[in-house]
Amino acid sequence: LSPQEIKNFPYEEKLIWFRKQIQNLKIHWSEGFDSILVDSSNILQSSLDCFEIINFHKEVKIIFQNDKVQDAGGLLREWIYIIQKQLFGKTNEKPFILADTEDTTYKINPKINPNDDKIFKLFGKVLAKSIMEKIPLECQLDQITIKQILNKRITIYDLYSHDQNLYRSFLYLKNNTLSENQYIGEFVYEQQELIQNGKNIQITEQNKNFYMEKVLKYISQKRIKPFIQAIKQSFYEVIPQNIIEVFENNEFMMIVYGLPFISLKDWKENTIYKNGYNVNHPLIISFWKILSKINQFQLAKFLHFCTGSQKIGIDGFKNLESNRGNISKFCIEQVKFDMKNPYLKAHTCFNRLELP
Repeated sequence: LSPQEIKNFPYEEKLIWFRKQIQNLKIHWSEGFDSILVDSSNILQSSLDCFEIINFHKEVKIIFQNDKVQDAGGLLREWIYIIQKQLFGKTNEKPFILADTEDTTYKINPKINPNDDKIFKLFGKVLAKSIMEKIPLECQLDQITIKQILNKRITIYDLYSHDQNLYRSFLYLKNNTLSENQYIGEFVYEQQELIQNGKNIQITEQNKNFYMEKVLKYISQKRIKPFIQAIKQSFYEVIPQNIIEVFENNEFMMIVYGLPFISLKDWKENTIYKNGYNVNHPLIISFWKILSKINQFQLAKFLHFCTGSQKIGIDGFKNLESNRGNISKFCIEQVKFDMKNPYLKAHTCFNRLELP
C-alpha cells in the first residue's frame, strides 16, 4: 500500500505498515555501525560537533570519552535521555521551554538565535532515531510543533498545549459577538505588528477571524520558522515525510511518547527469571512488593536504571526490545553476593537486572 492509501486505515494497521517501512530504511548491523564520540563534561556540544556525519539508518553506538563501557544499545537510550534534558527546560536559554499550560508540555523558544538552527537539526535526528528504535521520549512537545512535523493544518484549538490564556481568549472571540467599541485589551499577546499599521487597528466582529488567523500564523510560522524548518529537514533525512504524514497528531504522540503510565501488573507478567529465581522466590516476592509501594515517578526512575528509558513503548512490557529490535523481556538474574559490591546491577542493553 502507498502512504496515500494507508492514511485512512485504523491506527493499528498504519502502525504495522509504518514499522515495515522503518525496517526497510534500516541498514543491518552486520553492515557496520556509526559512532558518536561524547565528551562526558560537555555532552551537548560534543554531539553537535559530530552528529551531521552520522548515518542514523545504521546502528548508532555512543562512546563516552575515557569510559570503558561498551555500548550494546543501552548507551544510545541514555544519550537520547541526556540530550532531551539538555534541550528542554524552564530557563529561557533552552531551545525548548515550558509552554504556558497546566500540563508539562514544551514549545520552541522563539528567542533563540536564528543562527543556532543546528541544535534543532540535532533534535530532528534524535526524534527520528528514537522513533526508529522504539525509544519513548520523556519531554512532550506542544501540538503546534507536532502538527508542523506532520504537515497538518493548525487551528486555534492547538493553542491549548501552547498558551492556555491565549487559547481561552481566542475561544471567547470565536464564540462571542463583539459589540461596537468593545475594549478587548485583555487579548493582547505581545506587541507585534501583524499587518502594516496594525497597532492602530481595533479588533472588531468583522475582523476578529482575520486577526486570529494572523496571530496563529505568526506564532506557528513566522516566529519560529527557521527552527521548524531545521527540525523537519533533519527528521525527514531519517524518516521520509510521506511515511510519517500518514499519522494524525494523537497517533504520532503515542508512537513518540509510549504509554502514559507504568503498569506494574504488565511489568510483572512479562518478566523472566534466571539462575534460580522464579516468581515464587521469597526475594522476588519482596522485590515486587517494594515496587508496588512506590509512585509513578519513582517507578520511572527505576525503569530508567534497568532499561535506560523512563517510559515504556506503546506495545508494553511484552514487546520490550534490545537495541537490534529483538524481543528482550525484562529479566531478573540471580548472581552471587559480593561483599565488596553488594548492590543491584543493571544491563540496560538487554533489560536485565542482576540481583544478589
